[in-house]
Amino acid sequence: MAEERPICEIKECNNDAVRSIATKNLRKSLPKIKVEDEKKRRTHICKDHYKEFKKATKEERELQRLGW
Repeated sequence: MAEERPICEIKECNNDAVRSIATKNLRKSLPKIKVEDEKKRRTHICKDHYKEFKKATKEERELQRLGW
């Protein structure tokens, strides 16, 4: 039996989810995106929304790596 993939939890998006990220981080980095259930700790997102999230947090992630 094939495993079903979750669907992206961003409003008006019906793509298959490929990643799950913390809802708090998603809201902080992309405030214009509306999540279907704001009370969940983690949000499943599709490839396109994950790409947006990575672009929005690029500088922050680079600074964290330099702190080592």
